[in-house]
This record gives sequence, structure tokens and C-alpha cells, in this order.
Amino acid sequence: MAKRKITPGVWISAVFGVAIVVGAGMVFSGALRSTAAPDDRGICFRMIGGEENPRYVELAKNVANLETCAAHLERLFLQAGGTVAGAYQGRFIFVDSKAIRSATSLEGSRWQIFFGPQRAALDKRLMEGTNVPTTFTMPAR
Repeated sequence: MAKRKITPGVWISAVFGVAIVVGAGMVFSGALRSTAAPDDRGICFRMIGGEENPRYVELAKNVANLETCAAHLERLFLQAGGTVAGAYQGRFIFVDSKAIRSATSLEGSRWQIFFGPQRAALDKRLMEGTNVPTTFTMPAR
């Protein structure tokens, strides 16, 4: 039986093929293991420990909606600065100097909860020391 000679091109193709399969496996396994936000009904959580190792601390109970939880997190942001993250009924909330956003996963797209005038009105109420509002309306111009 004659031995077949394996050319460098065959080796490169084989290694490249294995790399593609391993890379795809890593991508899909990462997607399957994405971190889920706590989904306890009516509870607003603050996320601590960062996105790599998230832990959740109860911030408020009997919270009516995502916007109210975001307002609680905005109050923390105004007090401490930096960035603040939390969760409400299976959704993540992220607060920083640019925006208040929400997402269904840590890795997913984030959409804005409050826009400029809404956030300014919320901040004004929070700075006055009033309770976190439970209903949000667009401020008059």
C-alpha cells in the first residue's frame, strides 16, 4: 500500500475547517448561555458585580412598570454617578450619563427608555426629593 503525501494546502484547509467549527461552537454556546435578568414580578433590582459576574440586590417592591424601576435606578445614578444597572421582570436596565436604556439580554440591543426632555423632568423631580413618579408624561415645551 502506497503512502499518500499530504501537501501543505491540505493541512491549511484542515486546520482552517477545524477553526471554523470550533469558533462557531463558541459563538453558539455563548448565545445559549446568556445571562437572564431576574423575572420576579413587581420587584426592581440593582445589578452589582458588573456584567461579567452579575448579582442582584432588591431595590424596590411593588414596582408598577419598567419605567418606574428605571426611575429608581436613575435616582441612584444621580446620587453616585458612574453607571448603574438593574433589572425588572426579565429585562435589564442600564443608566449612564448618555441615556437610560433597556435590553432583554446583557449582550443584546439596548433601546432608550426616557428621551431628553423626559429624563430632564424626571431628574428635576428626583433632585427635589419627591418620591419616584409612577406615571410618566412628556413635559410641556
